[in-house]
Amino acid sequence: MSAMSLTVRELLALRDLGLVCATTSGDLERVVSWVAVSELSDPSPWLEGGEFLLTTGMRLAVDEASCAEYVSHLVKAGVSALGFGVGLSHSEVPDALVAAAEGQGITVITVPEPVPFVAITRAVSQWLSAKEYEQSARAFAAQRELIRSALSTSTDSGALLGVLGRHVGGFVIHLDARGAAMAAFPHDAAKRSDEFRDEVDRLRPRGLLASSAISTADEHVVLVPLGVRGAASGFLVVGTSRPLHAMDQAVLNLAVSLLSWPQSRPLSNAEELGALRTYLFARAEVESIPLSTWAAMGISETSVQLVRLRIADTATKAEVESLLLELAANPGALWVQREGSGIVGVLPAGRSDTLLSLAHPVRACGVSSVFELGDAVRFRVALEQAERAHVSGNGVVHFERLAGRGFSSLVDVGAATSWAAEYVSGISTSSESVELLSTVRAWLAHHGQVDAAATDLGVHRHTVRHRLRRAETLLERSFDDPSVRADLWFALQSLDDLVIQVG
Repeated sequence: MSAMSLTVRELLALRDLGLVCATTSGDLERVVSWVAVSELSDPSPWLEGGEFLLTTGMRLAVDEASCAEYVSHLVKAGVSALGFGVGLSHSEVPDALVAAAEGQGITVITVPEPVPFVAITRAVSQWLSAKEYEQSARAFAAQRELIRSALSTSTDSGALLGVLGRHVGGFVIHLDARGAAMAAFPHDAAKRSDEFRDEVDRLRPRGLLASSAISTADEHVVLVPLGVRGAASGFLVVGTSRPLHAMDQAVLNLAVSLLSWPQSRPLSNAEELGALRTYLFARAEVESIPLSTWAAMGISETSVQLVRLRIADTATKAEVESLLLELAANPGALWVQREGSGIVGVLPAGRSDTLLSLAHPVRACGVSSVFELGDAVRFRVALEQAERAHVSGNGVVHFERLAGRGFSSLVDVGAATSWAAEYVSGISTSSESVELLSTVRAWLAHHGQVDAAATDLGVHRHTVRHRLRRAETLLERSFDDPSVRADLWFALQSLDDLVIQVG
């Protein structure tokens, strides 16, 4: 059973719904995949199986034959349980329906009159979402523990197997290429290695592309090959009482990657650490990474800046690889080549001068503001700053200096001009465009002071007020709204070099 599965028993226990079981038989451990509503006499063509089906029975005939036929359709469709709303078509669940359901093994649940069907759907959705979040959090925690185990100086895989075994709630065995146990969790699980020797012999000739799953009524076992290239260097056996769900599989995949690194070589090898660095960098955008983990990856300071490199379009693969080797030689920093995002790095604060020596194929280096490691939100902000800076010029571009030029410097000129032209089009397409736009610009420049704007324009203050009301009408926006005034000022600034045609 999946960790996110909702059973009929758990459905009955959902708070504030007042659901009551109307039948005395039926499997309360059946899994509810979702909630469906149907008043059809045969809803089976519209169901996928596993639904908690809700009905008021408005089309249900209450004789025994009709109820038996209706329930048979539900059994055929694989419905987990039937929810019967009372108080509309029926004051209570018909006895004939209860008898038919008990005879065919379907649980019928009474839905009291005050409870709308949508409340049940919402409650089930919230329950599943909460379980999914809980499952994700557990998986991320297990992945962090796996990484800590891999970063330890010990070459024993036992600690890593323990993290994986506790997460999936089962046993884990690390086998060598011949099928002999090297480590296991719990320790006595190593005695079961002979059970899988034949399967290992079958998988070995197929190399790293081979894996298998063995299932019985009480146990589910997967065998996954270990290694980086060529023949399998070993196998990982994981056994649980239930099939692995998606988040379990993600934890297993990371464990396989960590175990696949040759035990005789240190994790400081740049090529082998690439995947681990990329993973840590991605996780830092959504959760706090302990400072000890950053230190283990070579980050010597907690006050850092993020850097984004813009690489020449003509750069070859060899040139990029040479650049990564050059960057790796810079102590105290961490560099990652991310697919679709180029090269990004974490650099100790105040060390951006080392970027000045970078030549071809680097076109620009975007550098974020200084921040303290440990805050995922601040990490994302710094990444966005580096992204913005690296496209805003050549050489080393600091976001702080870029931001000092004003908000408009952070916006693409073409996009800003197109937006601005559309924003003021109600005015610019009118016959009064020149007078109205100049009046709005003067009024905004004088902080909304009508008298000062009138003096600047050389007109009467009543003329300014009239023009402002006319501009509001054409724009269909109120100048009392501060966001409208801000948008107008930005639009007029963007259009300073645009010749407005008088219609």
